[in-house]
Amino acid sequence: LRYWLIVAAGFLLVTALLFGGFSLDALSMLGVGAAAFVLTALVFHTQGKGRIVAALEIFFTGGLYLAFLNFSRSSEEIARASGGAIKILFILAVLSFFIHAVLLFLASFPRVVKGKGRRNILVFLLFLIPLGLVLSFLLPVDFITHEVEVNPLSEQPDPNRRPLNGEGRPFDFDGALRGHTPRDRDGELEGMSPENWKNLKNLRSSSRNGVSRQYALMIVATQRETLYLGNAYYGDLNRERGFLLSKEEPLNDLSTLRLIESWRNPSPGRDLMRLPVQVKVFSALEEKYFAYRPEGLSPTVLNEEEPPFIYSYEGLFAVSEAPPQMLSQAGRLPVTERLDLARYLDLPFSGETAAVFGGYVNALVEPGMSDMEKVDAIVDGYKSFQYELGFSEDVSTAHILEFLTETKTGDCTEFANTTAILARYAGVPSRVVTGFLASRELQLPKHVQGLYYLREHMEPLQAYPLSELLMVTTSHRHAWTQVYIAGYGWIDIETTATAIPPALGG
Repeated sequence: LRYWLIVAAGFLLVTALLFGGFSLDALSMLGVGAAAFVLTALVFHTQGKGRIVAALEIFFTGGLYLAFLNFSRSSEEIARASGGAIKILFILAVLSFFIHAVLLFLASFPRVVKGKGRRNILVFLLFLIPLGLVLSFLLPVDFITHEVEVNPLSEQPDPNRRPLNGEGRPFDFDGALRGHTPRDRDGELEGMSPENWKNLKNLRSSSRNGVSRQYALMIVATQRETLYLGNAYYGDLNRERGFLLSKEEPLNDLSTLRLIESWRNPSPGRDLMRLPVQVKVFSALEEKYFAYRPEGLSPTVLNEEEPPFIYSYEGLFAVSEAPPQMLSQAGRLPVTERLDLARYLDLPFSGETAAVFGGYVNALVEPGMSDMEKVDAIVDGYKSFQYELGFSEDVSTAHILEFLTETKTGDCTEFANTTAILARYAGVPSRVVTGFLASRELQLPKHVQGLYYLREHMEPLQAYPLSELLMVTTSHRHAWTQVYIAGYGWIDIETTATAIPPALGG
């Protein structure tokens, strides 16, 4: 018997270490299991004399049951898969714990448990087991839920700005990119620690001694020439406040979702002409930014040895490659699809406001135009509008009306929100997206210089050639419109494309 016990223990030891590894958690669970086995053996071999041992043994086995339940939380995929079964596992663990306790009681008090006492215990078990099974089916699915608890730092670290040229001073910068207000003097480019990225609006307009400054936010590794990296989708149109964040859009939660393992799109689309694009992002921002349509995202990796880009993640995006001619030839949306997209066609305006928007669209759109042709006509209507660098926070209806009918001057925010409203009046589903525009066309020599230095000093960047790296700064903060085209899904629209460019470097 002892020989077989040694063989069994050896098999369990090898199996546990093979699957669990030599980690502290695996070894601790193995130790708890071994202690529980030894204590159980002592209880039965002492014939009721080891009652204290029996009391200790129940705590060790309770730890094993708890570890068994925690297995259902070991990854997001397991948590989702065990959503319905976790309540059954919970009930079974509780029942097993009670049955185990009863068996220990029988072994510890063999003389007490006789006659009626033995029958009472049997009745108790026959009642307890069916009750547990009934409860496992009657309790709601969400009786037990898995929630991620965020434990913020008790003390915030001091801000740590870091020049990106390695010589103790920031790069000189001319401040002539989208989202940045140019000044008379050259600007500067710096990296900034992530604890300072609480208010992008203030950073976009920051300056020091009259010198405009922009801050490096992300390094994007991609073979694409241009990527619209969004993290906020505005599809709910309010009569007075304009476009609001879409409450029913899952992508608005994805940016801040804390992932235990790689995320996969639970509802992959079947849009035409979308090709997979693999992107690696090194960022100073905790939030994720992604191109539409995201198909997969890795968990964010924190590496405090690479400031300011201490966050990194990978993404697989299905980016539209449909040429303009093909989009223009797309048919109209089926009735069922229009019903599904009804909230992106909603127009809450009435009276004079509706008349202004509707009249403007009617002057541009002709009968027989396809949805994409209508959008192109709206964007072409901005040829006499002045595009200014910056990023406005005012998206109210009154402000958009003033932009459209009076000032005809604005930044990407005015153009994107106006286009989304006009597209709806033309019968095309639309929404506004905010994020960053990563583009090789916007890479100035100082960007390339900064990338060269960063690649020399950041080992993760050395996995990519310099030609595949894009620097994203506060100047690249952007807003754009997405319109839904039958068969092709949501398409990014650069609404400032035809406007008069800014005086400097537009």
